[in-house]
Amino acid sequence: MSVFIRYPGGKTKAFTTSWDDGASEDIRLVQLMREYGIKGTFNLNSAMFGDFFELDGMHFRNLTLQQVKQLYIPNGMEVAVHGALHRELSAESDQTVLWELISDRKALEQIADCPVHGMAYPYGRYNDRTMDIAGSLGIKYARTIRENRDFSLPENWMEFSVTCHFGDRDAVSLIRRFLNEQPERDAFFGGIWGHSYEIQQLDAWEEVAELFAMVSGKNDIWHATAAEIFNYTKAYRSLDYTFDDRFCRNPSAVDVWLKYNDEITVIPSGATVNLPQKRTE
Repeated sequence: MSVFIRYPGGKTKAFTTSWDDGASEDIRLVQLMREYGIKGTFNLNSAMFGDFFELDGMHFRNLTLQQVKQLYIPNGMEVAVHGALHRELSAESDQTVLWELISDRKALEQIADCPVHGMAYPYGRYNDRTMDIAGSLGIKYARTIRENRDFSLPENWMEFSVTCHFGDRDAVSLIRRFLNEQPERDAFFGGIWGHSYEIQQLDAWEEVAELFAMVSGKNDIWHATAAEIFNYTKAYRSLDYTFDDRFCRNPSAVDVWLKYNDEITVIPSGATVNLPQKRTE
């Protein structure tokens, strides 16, 4: 048999965005994302809500707790762990790492009213110890700041990366390639990351809008948060096949689409489906 993942509706591509730190510029960013139908994950420092900070002579402020509650979840975005105080976890003691992640996760779950299993490593720095501790605390996927500059699904979701930073000089050309190429096997996974205060620093709102416009409204792209893509991929990988590959059972809570023997097939949640067999001449 030949079987490859496809996204909801049989789509061949998933696109996500990931934004760190929770600056007040996220308000404008979320409005822009809503305008273009873009989804994203916002990685937040729950012990720094409302704090002021300065970068290169420009003054910024993090969103307050009330603003956080009103902005992300009601607009269909995801919130994820980023360390309560944004400490460099790979350089801290086990006790400090535990506090950073536990307190942040608990605070964000109270905001989201749902489990929070995602994360972005503060400063992008991590090691095996960091990943092990995060995993032991219920973190299931964690974004790095590496730019893979391609569209493959992560091999290890505890150190996954997206295509590039929004300000990468090749961002437009990479997204054009994402749009123009078609997957021959597994579906594509692409995205951008950054900080909304960087957009303000660089006066790059028009450039970001251009990136959003490029991927907006495309019939073959599923716009999703990191959580949605992770959970869907997990559901795909949980499909249970009979020994002769004639039947497939979907034990998950979501419908799963796949390309099986060159045909697009949906396996509904909880259902067992008779799979299309290869035609013989």
